[in-house]
Amino acid sequence: MLLRHFIKEEDAENVYKLWYKTFNNTWPLSYDKFIEFIDGYIFKE
Repeated sequence: MLLRHFIKEEDAENVYKLWYKTFNNTWPLSYDKFIEFIDGYIFKE
């Protein structure tokens, strides 16, 4: 998964913004939930 390559939080924020834009501002997760998702599924592996 691409997000695996983003280690720093500012990188995660950039990914979130890009993703949000890609989904025409309908991305269902708030930024906090997005970070939880990244923390939970990538950094804890």
